Amino acid sequence: MRVARWFIYGFPVFLLLLIAVSFWNSASLTSDKKNEMSLGVLGEPSTLNPIQQADGAASQVAGSIFNGLLKYNQDLEIIGDLAESWSLDQTTTMVFRNEESASAARSQLESLRAEWSAWTLDAVTQSGRELLLHFTEPGLESSKKIRTPWHH
Repeated sequence: MRVARWFIYGFPVFLLLLIAVSFWNSASLTSDKKNEMSLGVLGEPSTLNPIQQADGAASQVAGSIFNGLLKYNQDLEIIGDLAESWSLDQTTTMVFRNEESASAARSQLESLRAEWSAWTLDAVTQSGRELLLHFTEPGLESSKKIRTPWHH
């Protein structure tokens, strides 16, 4: 009989006390937090890159982060949402077999400096056997245009 009374009266009272303590603990541990955002999603996002998002969690997080400043229009072009101005650029890395080949390619690109504006190429730097091409506008078209002098 005692065990039945404990389950009828004691167990619900114990649960109510546990809930009350958890609410008190939650309220006392949180301080005034400013400029902080907590976002709950059902899964772990695979990437935070908005171009490479492939799952629901990644698109939800990327939408919350990136669509505040910039967003995509119906043609998938980046337009401003809250941002008044922004800049886009690209750095393409070309890796050669050796440092001499990279130097030869760099000097050939330097000789074609008159065409840089059509390619949106801003600067060329060399780091060992790597050639870094700095573009003022991102995109694959400029890299394809530059590739053609070596394929004639």
